Amino acid sequence: MENTHELHGSALFGRWVWTTALAHAAGALAWALPAAWLLRGPGEEAGPAATAVMFGLTMIAALLQGAVLGAAQGLVLRHALPIRPLRWTGATAAGVALGWVAIVASSTALGAGGRPLATMVLSLSVVGGVFGACVGLSQWTLLREHVDGIGWVVVNAAGWALALLVTVAALGMTGAGGALALAVGATAALVSGAVIGLATGALLARIAR
Repeated sequence: MENTHELHGSALFGRWVWTTALAHAAGALAWALPAAWLLRGPGEEAGPAATAVMFGLTMIAALLQGAVLGAAQGLVLRHALPIRPLRWTGATAAGVALGWVAIVASSTALGAGGRPLATMVLSLSVVGGVFGACVGLSQWTLLREHVDGIGWVVVNAAGWALALLVTVAALGMTGAGGALALAVGATAALVSGAVIGLATGALLARIAR
């Protein structure tokens, strides 16, 4: 079916990529603290209550992160496909929250040191892929009338897997913290968001032709 909306092709692709990059970077502010805690590992001193509180905060941050990303993407998507921005926002927030559950479940492995680089890269790729699949599947429930197959889930899995590798690599180079760590972290969030936008935007442009 011919797309009667005004945004499609390269214009849609470009706007989707930079919108996703900026929204992902903005949403990163919500999960920066939980991410640092999870990648470090909660430690033996953290009791059940502290762990439960941190998990709750992580889920709140995840919902906020997903809502920011989904709202921004939804404002672009409404000019390309007949999908309401509010529904896209909710689906994205739910997918991101579910993806964070996967990261929380893997936090011990992610925080373990002394592992071979190849093993760490593989582990992060799997976790990032599962995260992206959660986001993609949740969004796909709204896109399934416009796309054949599960390509949207696949490109999200690939994009988020690479994005997580970029983020963790950048965080590993920041050292103790400070202004440099903040700058590197912000740049990594922007770049990883662009990676997600590139991975998903190419397929979206095809869907909205």
